[in-house]
Amino acid sequence: MAVRRRFLAAAMIWLALSLCVAPAAAYSAPPGSLLDNTIVVSGGDAVLVEVYTATWCPSCAELDDILAVLRPEHDGRMALITLHPTDGVDVLSTLASSHRLERLQTNVAKLTGTPTIYMECDIASEGLVSGSQFSSALFKFESNLRDRTEMTLSARQSGDILSLDITAIIDGDDTFANTQVAVMVGDDDPVVPDGDLAPGAGPYDATLHSLVEVEITNTSSPQYDAFPPLDWVLTDYQFNTTEVSFSLHLIQPQAQANTTTIIVTHEVMEEFVANTTVDTFAALSIIQEESAPSPRTGWQWLVGGVLVLGLLILADSHFRAIRAAAKVDDGEE
Repeated sequence: MAVRRRFLAAAMIWLALSLCVAPAAAYSAPPGSLLDNTIVVSGGDAVLVEVYTATWCPSCAELDDILAVLRPEHDGRMALITLHPTDGVDVLSTLASSHRLERLQTNVAKLTGTPTIYMECDIASEGLVSGSQFSSALFKFESNLRDRTEMTLSARQSGDILSLDITAIIDGDDTFANTQVAVMVGDDDPVVPDGDLAPGAGPYDATLHSLVEVEITNTSSPQYDAFPPLDWVLTDYQFNTTEVSFSLHLIQPQAQANTTTIIVTHEVMEEFVANTTVDTFAALSIIQEESAPSPRTGWQWLVGGVLVLGLLILADSHFRAIRAAAKVDDGEE
Protein backbone atom coordinates (compact mmCIF):
# COMPACT_ATOMS: atom_id res chain seq x y z
CA MET A 1 0.00 0.00 0.00
CA ALA A 2 2.81 2.41 0.92
CA VAL A 3 4.58 1.79 -2.38
CA ARG A 4 1.33 2.41 -4.25
CA ARG A 5 0.74 5.71 -2.41
CA ARG A 6 4.29 6.88 -3.14
CA PHE A 7 3.88 5.99 -6.81
CA LEU A 8 0.62 7.96 -6.98
CA ALA A 9 2.22 10.96 -5.29
CA ALA A 10 5.22 10.89 -7.62
CA ALA A 11 2.92 10.70 -10.64
CA MET A 12 0.92 13.71 -9.46
CA ILE A 13 4.05 15.77 -8.81
CA TRP A 14 5.42 14.85 -12.25
CA LEU A 15 2.12 15.90 -13.84
CA ALA A 16 2.14 19.25 -12.06
CA LEU A 17 5.73 19.98 -13.01
CA SER A 18 5.15 18.93 -16.62
CA LEU A 19 2.24 21.36 -16.85
CA CYS A 20 4.47 24.12 -15.53
CA VAL A 21 7.18 23.55 -18.13
CA ALA A 22 5.02 22.46 -21.07
CA PRO A 23 6.14 24.48 -24.11
CA ALA A 24 3.78 27.03 -25.58
CA ALA A 25 3.43 27.11 -29.36
CA ALA A 26 1.46 30.27 -29.83
CA TYR A 27 2.20 33.97 -29.83
CA SER A 28 -0.36 36.48 -28.57
CA ALA A 29 0.30 40.13 -29.36
CA PRO A 30 -1.61 43.43 -29.45
CA PRO A 31 -3.57 44.21 -32.64
CA GLY A 32 -1.43 45.73 -35.37
CA SER A 33 1.71 43.84 -34.39
CA LEU A 34 2.02 42.33 -37.87
CA LEU A 35 2.40 45.85 -39.28
CA ASP A 36 4.90 47.05 -36.69
CA ASN A 37 7.19 44.02 -36.43
CA THR A 38 8.11 40.63 -37.77
CA ILE A 39 6.47 38.14 -35.41
CA VAL A 40 8.30 34.84 -34.90
CA VAL A 41 6.95 31.80 -33.06
CA SER A 42 8.51 28.35 -32.74
CA GLY A 43 7.38 25.01 -31.40
CA GLY A 44 4.52 22.85 -32.57
CA ASP A 45 3.00 21.54 -29.35
CA ALA A 46 -0.27 23.45 -29.53
CA VAL A 47 -3.46 21.40 -29.91
CA LEU A 48 -5.12 22.10 -33.25
CA VAL A 49 -8.73 23.10 -32.52
CA GLU A 50 -11.16 23.50 -35.43
CA VAL A 51 -14.72 24.53 -34.62
CA TYR A 52 -17.52 23.77 -37.07
CA THR A 53 -20.00 26.57 -36.49
CA ALA A 54 -22.64 28.61 -38.30
CA THR A 55 -24.00 32.14 -38.07
CA TRP A 56 -27.62 30.90 -38.02
CA CYS A 57 -27.08 28.29 -35.28
CA PRO A 58 -28.39 29.22 -31.75
CA SER A 59 -26.10 26.73 -29.98
CA CYS A 60 -23.16 28.11 -31.95
CA ALA A 61 -24.02 31.61 -30.73
CA GLU A 62 -23.70 30.39 -27.14
CA LEU A 63 -20.43 28.62 -27.96
CA ASP A 64 -19.09 31.82 -29.56
CA ASP A 65 -19.29 33.54 -26.17
CA ILE A 66 -17.64 30.62 -24.38
CA LEU A 67 -14.75 30.47 -26.86
CA ALA A 68 -14.22 34.23 -26.60
CA VAL A 69 -13.39 33.69 -22.92
CA LEU A 70 -11.43 30.45 -23.31
CA ARG A 71 -9.30 31.57 -26.24
CA PRO A 72 -7.12 34.10 -24.38
CA GLU A 73 -7.03 31.79 -21.35
CA HIS A 74 -5.61 28.89 -23.38
CA ASP A 75 -3.87 30.82 -26.17
CA GLY A 76 -0.49 29.21 -25.50
CA ARG A 77 -1.90 25.68 -25.60
CA MET A 78 -4.18 25.63 -28.61
CA ALA A 79 -4.33 26.83 -32.21
CA LEU A 80 -7.99 27.76 -32.78
CA ILE A 81 -9.79 28.35 -36.08
CA THR A 82 -13.54 28.43 -36.83
CA LEU A 83 -15.09 26.93 -39.95
CA HIS A 84 -18.39 27.97 -41.56
CA PRO A 85 -20.33 25.80 -44.03
CA THR A 86 -21.06 26.68 -47.63
CA ASP A 87 -24.78 26.04 -47.32
CA GLY A 88 -26.26 29.14 -48.92
CA VAL A 89 -27.38 30.46 -45.52
CA ASP A 90 -24.21 31.04 -43.46
CA VAL A 91 -23.01 34.57 -44.20
CA LEU A 92 -19.35 33.81 -43.36
CA SER A 93 -18.89 30.74 -45.56
CA THR A 94 -15.68 30.51 -47.60
CA LEU A 95 -14.02 28.06 -49.96
CA ALA A 96 -11.27 27.60 -47.37
CA SER A 97 -13.73 26.57 -44.66
CA SER A 98 -15.62 24.26 -47.00
CA HIS A 99 -12.40 22.46 -48.00
CA ARG A 100 -11.26 22.09 -44.41
CA LEU A 101 -14.62 20.69 -43.34
CA GLU A 102 -14.48 18.11 -46.13
CA ARG A 103 -11.13 16.91 -44.80
CA LEU A 104 -12.36 16.68 -41.21
CA GLN A 105 -15.59 14.89 -42.03
CA THR A 106 -13.78 12.47 -44.32
CA ASN A 107 -11.36 11.71 -41.50
CA VAL A 108 -14.07 10.84 -38.97
CA ALA A 109 -16.23 9.12 -41.63
CA LYS A 110 -19.39 10.95 -40.64
CA LEU A 111 -21.28 14.16 -41.37
CA THR A 112 -21.38 16.23 -38.21
CA GLY A 113 -23.71 19.09 -37.34
CA THR A 114 -23.13 22.49 -35.80
CA PRO A 115 -21.48 23.05 -33.46
CA THR A 116 -18.77 20.38 -33.54
CA ILE A 117 -15.33 20.83 -31.99
CA TYR A 118 -12.48 18.95 -33.61
CA MET A 119 -9.14 18.59 -31.84
CA GLU A 120 -6.18 17.15 -33.72
CA CYS A 121 -8.60 16.35 -36.59
CA ASP A 122 -10.75 14.12 -34.36
CA ILE A 123 -14.14 14.88 -32.82
CA ALA A 124 -13.76 16.26 -29.30
CA SER A 125 -17.45 17.11 -28.84
CA GLU A 126 -20.70 17.54 -30.74
CA GLY A 127 -23.26 20.10 -29.62
CA LEU A 128 -22.93 22.86 -27.05
CA VAL A 129 -20.32 22.36 -24.32
CA SER A 130 -19.45 24.26 -21.17
CA GLY A 131 -16.12 25.93 -20.58
CA SER A 132 -15.03 23.19 -18.18
CA GLN A 133 -15.94 20.46 -20.68
CA PHE A 134 -13.91 22.22 -23.38
CA SER A 135 -10.94 22.61 -21.04
CA SER A 136 -11.11 18.93 -20.05
CA ALA A 137 -11.14 17.84 -23.70
CA LEU A 138 -8.21 20.14 -24.45
CA PHE A 139 -6.20 18.64 -21.60
CA LYS A 140 -7.01 15.10 -22.80
CA PHE A 141 -5.78 15.78 -26.33
CA GLU A 142 -2.80 17.73 -25.02
CA SER A 143 -1.77 14.76 -22.87
CA ASN A 144 -1.75 12.49 -25.93
CA LEU A 145 0.64 14.60 -28.02
CA ARG A 146 3.74 12.65 -29.03
CA ASP A 147 6.88 13.37 -31.08
CA ARG A 148 5.81 16.70 -32.52
CA THR A 149 7.52 18.29 -35.51
CA GLU A 150 9.56 21.38 -34.63
CA MET A 151 8.22 24.33 -36.62
CA THR A 152 9.04 28.02 -36.95
CA LEU A 153 6.75 30.70 -38.36
CA SER A 154 7.83 34.23 -39.19
CA ALA A 155 5.06 36.65 -40.24
CA ARG A 156 4.81 40.27 -41.32
CA GLN A 157 2.28 42.35 -43.25
CA SER A 158 3.59 44.96 -45.72
CA GLY A 159 0.93 46.91 -47.54
CA ASP A 160 -1.64 44.43 -48.81
CA ILE A 161 0.74 41.44 -48.67
CA LEU A 162 1.04 39.07 -45.71
CA SER A 163 4.41 37.28 -45.94
CA LEU A 164 5.14 34.07 -44.05
CA ASP A 165 8.42 32.15 -43.70
CA ILE A 166 7.94 28.57 -42.52
CA THR A 167 10.37 25.85 -41.46
CA ALA A 168 9.54 22.30 -40.34
CA ILE A 169 12.11 19.91 -38.85
CA ILE A 170 11.37 16.27 -38.07
CA ASP A 171 13.21 13.66 -36.07
CA GLY A 172 15.61 11.52 -38.05
CA ASP A 173 13.41 8.46 -37.47
CA ASP A 174 10.38 10.12 -39.09
CA THR A 175 9.59 10.95 -42.70
CA PHE A 176 7.86 13.73 -44.62
CA ALA A 177 6.24 11.19 -46.97
CA ASN A 178 2.51 11.77 -47.60
CA THR A 179 2.43 14.88 -45.42
CA GLN A 180 1.75 18.56 -45.98
CA VAL A 181 2.05 21.93 -44.29
CA ALA A 182 -1.30 23.68 -44.01
CA VAL A 183 -1.55 27.41 -43.36
CA MET A 184 -4.88 28.82 -42.21
CA VAL A 185 -5.50 32.57 -41.98
CA GLY A 186 -8.50 33.78 -40.00
CA ASP A 187 -10.12 37.11 -39.21
CA ASP A 188 -11.06 38.06 -35.64
CA ASP A 189 -13.42 40.80 -36.79
CA PRO A 190 -14.93 39.78 -40.14
CA VAL A 191 -17.48 41.89 -41.96
CA VAL A 192 -20.83 40.21 -41.30
CA PRO A 193 -23.25 40.68 -44.21
CA ASP A 194 -26.97 40.94 -43.62
CA GLY A 195 -28.58 37.53 -43.37
CA ASP A 196 -30.10 35.01 -40.98
CA LEU A 197 -28.13 35.42 -37.77
CA ALA A 198 -28.84 33.52 -34.58
CA PRO A 199 -29.77 35.77 -31.64
CA GLY A 200 -26.64 36.87 -29.85
CA ALA A 201 -24.36 35.43 -32.54
CA GLY A 202 -20.70 36.39 -32.42
CA PRO A 203 -18.01 37.37 -31.71
CA TYR A 204 -16.62 35.59 -34.75
CA ASP A 205 -13.03 35.02 -33.64
CA ALA A 206 -10.54 33.29 -35.95
CA THR A 207 -12.98 32.92 -38.86
CA LEU A 208 -11.10 31.05 -41.59
CA HIS A 209 -10.98 32.94 -44.89
CA SER A 210 -7.77 31.79 -46.59
CA LEU A 211 -6.01 28.42 -46.73
CA VAL A 212 -3.03 26.87 -48.47
CA GLU A 213 -1.84 23.25 -48.25
CA VAL A 214 1.72 22.61 -49.42
CA GLU A 215 2.72 19.04 -50.24
CA ILE A 216 6.12 18.18 -48.81
CA THR A 217 8.09 16.56 -51.59
CA ASN A 218 11.64 16.31 -52.89
CA THR A 219 11.19 18.75 -55.74
CA SER A 220 11.95 22.36 -56.46
CA SER A 221 8.34 23.06 -57.49
CA PRO A 222 5.99 21.48 -54.93
CA GLN A 223 2.28 21.11 -55.49
CA TYR A 224 -0.05 23.20 -53.37
CA ASP A 225 -3.78 23.83 -53.12
CA ALA A 226 -4.88 27.35 -52.30
CA PHE A 227 -8.24 28.81 -51.30
CA PRO A 228 -8.85 31.34 -52.83
CA PRO A 229 -6.46 29.99 -55.50
CA LEU A 230 -5.22 33.31 -56.88
CA ASP A 231 -4.44 34.93 -53.53
CA TRP A 232 -1.41 32.79 -52.63
CA VAL A 233 2.15 32.61 -54.00
CA LEU A 234 4.83 30.13 -52.84
CA THR A 235 8.57 30.89 -53.17
CA ASP A 236 12.00 29.72 -51.96
CA TYR A 237 11.06 26.08 -51.39
CA GLN A 238 13.92 23.99 -49.98
CA PHE A 239 13.85 20.34 -48.93
CA ASN A 240 16.04 17.67 -47.37
CA THR A 241 15.18 14.46 -45.56
CA THR A 242 14.64 16.13 -42.18
CA GLU A 243 13.88 19.79 -42.94
CA VAL A 244 11.66 21.77 -45.29
CA SER A 245 11.34 25.53 -45.60
CA PHE A 246 9.53 27.95 -47.88
CA SER A 247 7.90 31.38 -48.05
CA LEU A 248 4.25 32.20 -48.68
CA HIS A 249 2.67 35.48 -49.70
CA LEU A 250 -1.04 36.17 -49.29
CA ILE A 251 -2.96 39.08 -50.73
CA GLN A 252 -5.09 40.56 -47.96
CA PRO A 253 -6.07 44.17 -47.13
CA GLN A 254 -3.65 45.99 -44.86
CA ALA A 255 -6.49 46.97 -42.50
CA GLN A 256 -7.20 43.28 -41.92
CA ALA A 257 -3.70 42.76 -40.53
CA ASN A 258 -4.92 44.17 -37.20
CA THR A 259 -7.28 41.23 -36.69
CA THR A 260 -5.36 38.37 -38.33
CA THR A 261 -5.00 34.90 -36.84
CA ILE A 262 -2.43 32.55 -38.43
CA ILE A 263 -2.21 28.79 -37.86
CA VAL A 264 0.43 26.48 -39.32
CA THR A 265 0.20 22.70 -39.08
CA HIS A 266 2.23 19.72 -40.24
CA GLU A 267 -0.24 16.97 -41.06
CA VAL A 268 -1.09 13.97 -43.21
CA MET A 269 -2.36 14.74 -46.70
CA GLU A 270 -6.13 14.33 -47.07
CA GLU A 271 -5.97 11.27 -49.30
CA PHE A 272 -4.01 9.37 -46.63
CA VAL A 273 -5.89 10.31 -43.45
CA ALA A 274 -8.05 7.17 -43.54
CA ASN A 275 -4.92 4.99 -43.28
CA THR A 276 -3.18 6.73 -40.39
CA THR A 277 -3.69 6.82 -36.63
CA VAL A 278 -2.06 10.25 -36.18
CA ASP A 279 -3.16 13.07 -38.49
CA THR A 280 -1.46 16.12 -36.97
CA PHE A 281 2.27 16.24 -36.24
CA ALA A 282 2.54 19.90 -35.18
CA ALA A 283 0.49 23.06 -34.79
CA LEU A 284 1.39 26.62 -33.86
CA SER A 285 -0.33 29.96 -34.15
CA ILE A 286 -0.15 33.74 -33.99
CA ILE A 287 -3.13 35.66 -32.66
CA GLN A 288 -3.67 39.32 -31.86
CA GLU A 289 -5.54 40.23 -28.71
CA GLU A 290 -6.07 43.47 -26.79
CA SER A 291 -4.13 41.87 -23.96
CA ALA A 292 -1.75 38.93 -23.80
CA PRO A 293 -2.29 37.07 -20.51
CA SER A 294 -0.01 34.26 -19.48
CA PRO A 295 -1.07 31.11 -21.32
CA ARG A 296 -1.08 29.21 -18.06
CA THR A 297 -3.10 31.72 -15.98
CA GLY A 298 -6.16 29.47 -15.91
CA TRP A 299 -4.05 26.47 -14.82
CA GLN A 300 -2.11 27.99 -11.93
CA TRP A 301 -4.56 26.83 -9.27
CA LEU A 302 -4.86 23.38 -10.85
CA VAL A 303 -1.08 22.94 -11.05
CA GLY A 304 -0.61 24.19 -7.50
CA GLY A 305 -3.36 21.94 -6.17
CA VAL A 306 -1.99 18.82 -7.86
CA LEU A 307 1.52 19.58 -6.63
CA VAL A 308 0.40 20.19 -3.02
CA LEU A 309 -1.76 17.05 -3.00
CA GLY A 310 1.14 14.97 -4.25
CA LEU A 311 3.44 16.36 -1.56
CA LEU A 312 0.82 15.71 1.13
CA ILE A 313 0.49 12.08 0.03
CA LEU A 314 4.29 11.69 0.19
CA ALA A 315 4.39 13.32 3.63
CA ASP A 316 1.57 11.10 4.91
CA SER A 317 3.35 7.99 3.65
CA HIS A 318 6.54 9.15 5.37
CA PHE A 319 4.83 9.72 8.73
CA ARG A 320 3.00 6.39 8.45
CA ALA A 321 6.36 4.68 7.99
CA ILE A 322 7.77 6.49 11.04
CA ARG A 323 4.78 5.49 13.18
CA ALA A 324 5.02 1.89 11.99
CA ALA A 325 8.73 1.79 12.85
CA ALA A 326 7.99 3.28 16.27
CA LYS A 327 5.41 0.57 16.99
CA VAL A 328 7.92 -2.11 16.04
CA ASP A 329 10.50 -0.57 18.39
CA ASP A 330 7.94 -0.43 21.25
CA GLY A 331 7.06 -4.06 20.69
CA GLU A 332 10.71 -5.07 20.85
CA GLU A 333 11.14 -3.20 24.10
